[in-house]
Amino acid sequence: MQTQTEEKPEQAVVRKRIGIHIPQEVQAFFCCLVLQLHLPILPLFLEYIITGQTKVENVTLTAAIFVVSTSIVSRNSAMLACGIVSSIIFSSLYGVTLAGNAPPTYLLIFGWIAIEATIAIHAVERYNRHVYELEPFFPPTVK
Repeated sequence: MQTQTEEKPEQAVVRKRIGIHIPQEVQAFFCCLVLQLHLPILPLFLEYIITGQTKVENVTLTAAIFVVSTSIVSRNSAMLACGIVSSIIFSSLYGVTLAGNAPPTYLLIFGWIAIEATIAIHAVERYNRHVYELEPFFPPTVK
């Protein structure tokens, strides 16, 4: 009598990734927050860390450029209009800071308010764009 031996198929080795999986849409939103909203104002933070203060002139100039450059990439036309008007105002105020007299300290507060309000509004818009609509931050390359 012959005995039959049953052969078992080889089982595939299951490998598990080590680490945290971050969804692509969350990565896109995070890249936007870091690269588009916080990297442009990094010189102001470095100035504060190195010297202990930020000059009114630097905050005013940064506000003029940052507000308009961020609002240009917005899909919201009201944001674009406010960004252009704010940029014109802060560009004029930058001229006031260079007039030779001591610049008013309230310009420092207004400049930071404009920068932070722009970041907050744009972050909400970009959350919807990247997380809700699943638009990548870095567009796929065409081959």
